[in-house]
Amino acid sequence: MQRFKGIKIPSSAKDLELYSTMKGNGVAAKEIVALLKATIVKAEKLGVGNGTIASNAKKLGKAVDATGLYKKMCELSNFGATDSEPRYHVGQALVSFAKSKLGISQNDYRPELADWLPMN
Repeated sequence: MQRFKGIKIPSSAKDLELYSTMKGNGVAAKEIVALLKATIVKAEKLGVGNGTIASNAKKLGKAVDATGLYKKMCELSNFGATDSEPRYHVGQALVSFAKSKLGISQNDYRPELADWLPMN
């Protein structure tokens, strides 16, 4: 795991729980992590942290669409990138980012922040 914009995000195939025996899973992970970072930056530019929980969830979804994060994960499905575990780790990083911007404790359960994420 690594820190980015104040939150922990996955940084490797192991962190994302991609298929461990697949050759090239490290490259796949790097592509996903780079787009995850770009999505967080885009979410910040879209104003995540301002407005209601619902409006922030929608902004997260727009950021995912704008960067093509989930599209790339679909392209990398042969590495298990669309399995529930990688989707969870990426989604959790985005929700954690929104919580940090909204001043919500990371321990506060807010599943509605993920409502607009296409990967759910």
